[in-house]
Amino acid sequence: MPVVLINWLAVAVSAVAMVIVGAIWYAPLFFGRLWMKYVGVTAEMMKEKKKDAWKGYVGMLISALVTSYVLAYLVGALGAKTAMAGALVGIWSWLGFVATTTSSAVLFESRKLGWYLLTNGYTVIAFGIVGTILAVWK
Repeated sequence: MPVVLINWLAVAVSAVAMVIVGAIWYAPLFFGRLWMKYVGVTAEMMKEKKKDAWKGYVGMLISALVTSYVLAYLVGALGAKTAMAGALVGIWSWLGFVATTTSSAVLFESRKLGWYLLTNGYTVIAFGIVGTILAVWK
């Protein structure tokens, strides 16, 4: 395996960017209501969970940090140095690892195709943004 120098500040910033994209994507103004419909959550349930929302954001930030670190390694190992090359590393990673594994939720867990498209729409955009940040910020 190649030795890759990791820019930890870029990893942290790209992880925060990933959380921000998710917060916008799933906001009621955008796709939040549609997501609630797909997962069977009501507005009342969301109000009840609001007091503990910080736990979800902390968990998402940890998850985003892991994703950003792994993508930083891949960006470095593959020599992606431009925005387009970084975005492509993110998109190919999404396609190979996320789009494929989340398909099982539709195939075996009775999730709706709309849920799959909504969830993966966010993820492909987030991975592309993270890859871009990591490739250009050296």
